[in-house]
Amino acid sequence: MNQKAAVYRNLKNNKGSAIVYAVMVFLLVAIFAATVVSLFGNNLKQAKHQEYSIEAYYLSYSGVQMAFTSLIANENELFDDIKNGTVTSLSENDIAFGNGTVDIVVTKSTDANYMGWIKIVSTGTLDLNNISRTRTLYIDPSNQKNVVWKEF
Repeated sequence: MNQKAAVYRNLKNNKGSAIVYAVMVFLLVAIFAATVVSLFGNNLKQAKHQEYSIEAYYLSYSGVQMAFTSLIANENELFDDIKNGTVTSLSENDIAFGNGTVDIVVTKSTDANYMGWIKIVSTGTLDLNNISRTRTLYIDPSNQKNVVWKEF
């Protein structure tokens, strides 16, 4: 019985222990909140980068479309010049478009799988942060509807 009385007495003498427990709980909650805020910030940063990357992708896609439209304008005049080797390459750099610039190069392909095809390479770069994406379009010179898209 003496031991029970001593334990009971010690428990009653722990004045101020509630504040220690409250501080510990507060610290745990603060650590959890800091972790959540950090994860949220990283997720937001990753989502913004993804958004910028998609915007650069569409800039480069638009550059390819502009080049293809220019090639087939005027009854395929430029297309035929590239196809016949009269013109070896065409390029246009720093075309301001949307929130960035587009660089376009048109050549006759020397790639093994697309030998002799017309190759349009477009790189879209965002002005805000220089994120860039490149798209390539291969066009069969004997059939302009036969195209192959590549992304690098």
